[in-house]
Amino acid sequence: MQDKHFFNLYSFYILIFCFIILFFVSRFGFNYPTPWEDESAFLHQSLGFYRHNTLFSSALSDNRTIMWMQPGYMVVMGFIYKLFGYSYAISRHVSLFAYLVCFIIITRLVQIRVCSHAIIIPILFFLTPANLVCANIARMDVFILLLSLITLISLLNKRYLIVIALMIMGVLTHFNMVYIAAPIAFILLNDLRENGLKKFYTAQNIDFFILFFTIALFICYINYVNDNYASFVQDMAFQFSRKLSRKPIYTDFTKTSILIFISLFNLYTLYYAKRLALIFFSFSLSFYMIWGIGKEMWYAVFLNAAIMMFILGLWTMLSKKPYKYALTLFTCILFLLEWQRGFAGMHPQLFQEEYIDKSTLQLIENKIIDLNSDNKDHKKTISFVNEGDELFFIDFLEKNNIEIIHRLPFDNSRIADICVFINKSINSDSLLISRSIPEYNYALITTKTTGELNTLLK
Repeated sequence: MQDKHFFNLYSFYILIFCFIILFFVSRFGFNYPTPWEDESAFLHQSLGFYRHNTLFSSALSDNRTIMWMQPGYMVVMGFIYKLFGYSYAISRHVSLFAYLVCFIIITRLVQIRVCSHAIIIPILFFLTPANLVCANIARMDVFILLLSLITLISLLNKRYLIVIALMIMGVLTHFNMVYIAAPIAFILLNDLRENGLKKFYTAQNIDFFILFFTIALFICYINYVNDNYASFVQDMAFQFSRKLSRKPIYTDFTKTSILIFISLFNLYTLYYAKRLALIFFSFSLSFYMIWGIGKEMWYAVFLNAAIMMFILGLWTMLSKKPYKYALTLFTCILFLLEWQRGFAGMHPQLFQEEYIDKSTLQLIENKIIDLNSDNKDHKKTISFVNEGDELFFIDFLEKNNIEIIHRLPFDNSRIADICVFINKSINSDSLLISRSIPEYNYALITTKTTGELNTLLK
């Protein structure tokens, strides 16, 4: 009866915090974060799958499929658009839904396997700005976090074929899933040491089915790469050159020291502590490698996840309550520091005006139509100083037969007839223009090369 009572109380608390997360993200709107170029680069391919069952997008290239990212996220979003239609808001809400599932999974896991009082740790970390921003952007980071947490649950239950299947699904979504191989290696080693080969694994039929299904998906991806091999080589060369041009993690003393520190805890728990502590520390190591090696601003959620997993690992090891209370206090201090720091120069605000309201959208659309009517024989092209802003105008531009040109980092050769500038964006090009016309919120520019202002809108 007591367990049932606590389950109901737990469910009530989690429901309350889910509503708090929903409230925060709904108040952020498109201001935190502002529309981002990564979103449109990914979602243009999702739109291609939605409309034509292909990942080719004329917005990204005239003549080839862009292959710089694994297609899992884009295909999933394409299927969602087939069910619900396209909207920029839906694109971000999918991330919010995945974020809430992550929150429920980890809090439920902590309540069952660690301690009911320890759920304060994931609750605090899921309310940090760097994590909340992950719930409000159309990127695949939150899906990697979700697949990682499901992998963690599968490891706890010793469902190793499911673990392999989840690894394959993750790699088809983002290469960062490869880093999760580190905890799997640690835990497999531990299980082999304790149980031997005979008792290592008893598979269920559903496990084989899921594994074979994901292998089939991976074969489809290999065939997809083979059909677009030249583009794949070109885009992967760009990705790796960009990553390898950055300072390696082993040259950073602080990051290397932290990696060694977490690794030592992994080795200790491998022999002297609970299996659950080993899993937490191992995933802490993996998440920290994603952040430390990847060096992308959006990977801050993995740094926070690494800290959360490490604290949960310590909680699992500690036996005396005063130590656990001290650890909880330390977590609260970290939470407050995270809120003060914000994320990449952005600070969440619950009450602020919309990034762009409906009347301004309509005004810009009317001006675009006026410019488009100048020469009806020529199909107009349009670009945006901040490429993320184009996601507000997808349906309007398709209806009026205006083609988007999205500038990619490795291809700046295509120039659009019309360019739209929105002053609220923190895109570097937008900031440069906004300094020259600070009194204007929006502008239409006839050419991107000269920056000639055609129409200024207050």
